[in-house]
Amino acid sequence: MIDVLRFPWGEFRDLRGRVFFDIGAAKLENQEFDFWDSQEDKLKDGRAAYGYGIQVTLLGLQLHWDFARLTDLKQSRSGLKTSFYIGAQF
Repeated sequence: MIDVLRFPWGEFRDLRGRVFFDIGAAKLENQEFDFWDSQEDKLKDGRAAYGYGIQVTLLGLQLHWDFARLTDLKQSRSGLKTSFYIGAQF
């Protein structure tokens, strides 16, 4: 979005935005597991989330701030959750 944003006291570099959707599941051996509930048309044991985030480089450090909501693909299952971390994007 923005390569350099300068102020008298410093600058922000590489201001970027992102939109994401994640879905997945994990099953242990000998565990009952249904990823999708076909009668309800929603996730049963699967998990999904969607959201948006920003990334900026300040003093050589990559700062990331993400906002997400859990969903069962029929409705949102949580309020807005946030996470902040410093380091390389994975």
